[in-house]
Amino acid sequence: MKVMVVSKPKKNVFKKASELAKKIKNVVFDRTTGEAHGLPWKEIEDFHGDLIITVGGDGTFLWTSHKTAVPILPLRAEGIGFLTRGDVDEVIKDPRIVTEKRYKIRKYPRLKVFGVNATNEIVITRPKPSKIIKLSVTIGNETFSFMGDGLILSTPLGSTGYNLSVGGSIIYPKLDIFSITPIAPFNSRIKPTVVPMGTDMTVELEKNDCYVIIDGHVEKYMNRGDEIKITRGTPLKLAEFKEQNFFTKLRKLMSDKRF
Repeated sequence: MKVMVVSKPKKNVFKKASELAKKIKNVVFDRTTGEAHGLPWKEIEDFHGDLIITVGGDGTFLWTSHKTAVPILPLRAEGIGFLTRGDVDEVIKDPRIVTEKRYKIRKYPRLKVFGVNATNEIVITRPKPSKIIKLSVTIGNETFSFMGDGLILSTPLGSTGYNLSVGGSIIYPKLDIFSITPIAPFNSRIKPTVVPMGTDMTVELEKNDCYVIIDGHVEKYMNRGDEIKITRGTPLKLAEFKEQNFFTKLRKLMSDKRF
């Protein structure tokens, strides 16, 4: 079995990732981790094995997810880890979860822009706080105008992130839909909307420039007149070794005293 471990670059997190790797054996690390610690490594994009394990939190998982089509097992080592599928200590305690493939692969819908799959969201946002942007948004052959700070196009997995913080709907993660949520709209005809995956959507920049940000990691600067075409992405493959009760996780997130 071929496994890659991607670790958040923090000493305490790497310690857990290293302990996990020793239990699984014959593991390669991502380039950043491997080079920093003198360990065998590969570029994530060049790894074509059975499983990639991310150790850290949601950020480590999202950073990895758009680089590969290999199934991912995201494990929490610190932080909230709402998107993770278990704690790293659980797999360290029972490495057979990985070595004997005691997990199931489930697929989750994603969006795509500029050839990059978005696991959480695509954010179209203004580059300067003092300048609003004006967009022409075509959905299913109908065109709407938008003025404001930007738009969030969220997958079901990403609906509890940035989308939720600006008033978007929480979406059950296995539904084949995505949401369109305006950010600080000014006299806009676009309201928070949920549409089926595969719905044709094109955004044209009519006034000022903007950034397109994918999962908080990939950025592209766009100029007035540019078009942004959003399509259905390649489904994300997640490895899950225990039942994921979405509503239980949601209740814990909403009751977390850190917020």
